[in-house]
Amino acid sequence: MPVAPIPLYTRIGGSQALGLEHTEWVLTNALGGFAMGTALGMPTRRYHSLLITDTPESAQRWATLNHVVERLIVRSAGEGGVDEVHELSTMRFMGESPAGVMHPDGHARLVRFEKDVSCRWTFHAGPVEVVKELMLPKGTRAGMLRYQVKARRSGVADVRLELLPLVAMRDYHSLRRASDDQPFQVEYARAAAGADDAAGVSIRVQIAGSDPLIMTANRGEVHSDVAGSGWWRNFLYRVDRERGQDHVEDLFCPGVFALDLAARKKIDAVVLRFGVDERELAGLDSFDTELHRLRRNAERTICDALGRVVNVTESDIEPLAALALAADDFVVHPRNTGAGEGARETKPTSIIAGYPWFTDWGRDTMISLPGLLLESGRWIEALAALRRFAEARRGGIIPNRFMDVVDGRAGEPEYNTIDASLWFIIAACRYLESSGDRVGFDQHLLAACMDVVHAYSVGTEFGIAMDPADFLITGGSASTQLTWMDARRDGVSFTPRHGKAVEVNALWHACLRVLADAIESTPMSSGMTHPSKQPATWNSNGAPHTMASAADLRALADSVSRSFRGTFFSDALGYCHDVITPDSAGRWQASDEVRPNQVFAVSLPHSPLSDDQQRHVLRAVRERLLTPLGLRTLAPGSRGYSARFRGTMFELDAAYHNGTVWPWLIGAYAEGVARVGGFSPESVREAREAISGLLRKLDAECVGSIAEVFDAEATANEPARAGGCPAQAWSVAEVRRLLGVLARAQSRTV
Repeated sequence: MPVAPIPLYTRIGGSQALGLEHTEWVLTNALGGFAMGTALGMPTRRYHSLLITDTPESAQRWATLNHVVERLIVRSAGEGGVDEVHELSTMRFMGESPAGVMHPDGHARLVRFEKDVSCRWTFHAGPVEVVKELMLPKGTRAGMLRYQVKARRSGVADVRLELLPLVAMRDYHSLRRASDDQPFQVEYARAAAGADDAAGVSIRVQIAGSDPLIMTANRGEVHSDVAGSGWWRNFLYRVDRERGQDHVEDLFCPGVFALDLAARKKIDAVVLRFGVDERELAGLDSFDTELHRLRRNAERTICDALGRVVNVTESDIEPLAALALAADDFVVHPRNTGAGEGARETKPTSIIAGYPWFTDWGRDTMISLPGLLLESGRWIEALAALRRFAEARRGGIIPNRFMDVVDGRAGEPEYNTIDASLWFIIAACRYLESSGDRVGFDQHLLAACMDVVHAYSVGTEFGIAMDPADFLITGGSASTQLTWMDARRDGVSFTPRHGKAVEVNALWHACLRVLADAIESTPMSSGMTHPSKQPATWNSNGAPHTMASAADLRALADSVSRSFRGTFFSDALGYCHDVITPDSAGRWQASDEVRPNQVFAVSLPHSPLSDDQQRHVLRAVRERLLTPLGLRTLAPGSRGYSARFRGTMFELDAAYHNGTVWPWLIGAYAEGVARVGGFSPESVREAREAISGLLRKLDAECVGSIAEVFDAEATANEPARAGGCPAQAWSVAEVRRLLGVLARAQSRTV
């Protein structure tokens, strides 16, 4: 079995340190919580924090320990020695200049940033080297910071490290101001002996209605009335300002940890533990033990992923290892699933759509699940995630998303999606094909798949229904956004696609055929009703009749295919209409915009298009939409086209699907290229080349992950800039899935 090291991402500081504020990182805890920041260590958005937790009862996330300001005081040996004060932190505050004021000047001492399973910053503070390391033990709402110091030259007596924790204790979407009427409750105590050293000191911070934040140092003392404690005001978050959001915050320092270290020793260290559960903190092992556990888990994840790839090539080992760890960040095991009791029989599993601000969305989960879980053989987790959404369906629709918590109360799931349920069928059938788990599929997924088909054929919420005239799926209105192109702000729908959308009907056709394959000759478990004995959903005029067998599904798919070709493909244009929308008189009007959604009519199993039509679609997409980082969402020169994803939230939403490049679409395009080419060596090479730019992005804007979107255009002077979520599940998942698809295709031709 091939072996790959854990990927290591490195940035060099020195004179170029300030540029590191544009490189981000994410560490996750497998519960939905995370830490996030910049390689410089300076926060540039509200979501940058050393610990953002979920809560045990809900999906709410809470920003706890935002930052730690570090100061090193070096005491020289010998008489007359002078103390040297070295700042290790850098923040940006509001000031007279629009760029704000940067203080302290820790960036001047930063020499290196590294990330693998932890994040490390190396500083040269005069005669002393300091290595700061952050990690989040998996399965806990806790973090650990370690500071290791050693003398770089002789003449150093000892050093004092002062740590000033800055806390917000707020919902992670909001900002804290000193004027808020929520006083902090602070307690100081001697801490019990920990795994890293003797008994130390702790600070406990809480506001009304919150879990406490407990911070424990393994040595030293705490000062509550020294310079630096109290409110730090007017932090400036540059990225939030660029997005047109509130961007100024005040943070509270409840006290100062003062820790004496002996730099004359080879290495002396202090560990700061922090979290919201005293039992979890007490149960943590030493820093080295917890770090070793993270490394072992990462090595196992890489090994399992590489072991699933047939005939893996030497050139694929490193990207596959990086993608395996990137994928693992999005797989979470929430403490409360929001689904039925049956889901608790197995370990609850869900998929975070993106960091920092997304939770688990139905569409994103179903599109991402094959790449994140199936390609690594994580069958149990895949089935648990599918069950979670299946058991929460309503009227044949799986949730568009499970709601965040507001004011301590979880909202009801949202169901405003036309395509998530169809992606669910595709994911469920891929699960069956990949795992061979017919019992799990029959018992937990088949009925839900058939329910979706039934609901869509007879009609369900949001006007989603099969048109009896042509068997195509229609849905929505001018005021609803049901497809993945769902940007809407201040009452404006930027990409209205109500009616018959091309990818929805490509999915509808594919679902009917893959579901027919899945149920044909299926041995049913005890107590289950075979689909052929369930109430059926259609006949020639759209009325129900009495059968829903594999043959019926295929017969309906044949009708859908004929209508799809006649409705969507334009011989005159040489590509597919993106959407067919009813006008005020009920007449169907076809959009001539060149958009990427037509590519799913080529990439999904069982294309409804002829071979020649598929080639025309790929040609149009290749010539008008393809970029090195994904597909544009609208062809240049079109009305409303945006070349850059920049500006306020309104401007960003306007550009979101009107030109902006989405990496996840490259999976469908590249698979379409390979399928139309019969998975020939030439077509596989072209498909692999299509994702090469995204593989390089694993060591770019957000180290170890791939962003949600990129600018639609780039120049030599201004390359395409990443936007949206810095780490997005389906961006990673589709690249990972495609590598598996192409590897299996190559193995069949060897």
